[in-house]
Amino acid sequence: MIQVIQAQNLTIAYLKEKFALYKSEDEQFFTEWFDYIPKISELEKQSLDRVKTIRNSQFAMTLSTRR
Repeated sequence: MIQVIQAQNLTIAYLKEKFALYKSEDEQFFTEWFDYIPKISELEKQSLDRVKTIRNSQFAMTLSTRR
């Protein structure tokens, strides 16, 4: 039987626990994402860097609460 979970009730912590998710730094992970993509502007790079910083801090906080 399939269990349906509403997206509003999903959390990263739940997904990590349920599916044993972990952060990958492997450059070969999803290489298709890097094929034929257009160049991004410096402003877009800065925005993505901010998102990455926020995500990394959330990931670190999640790990620290599990110990």
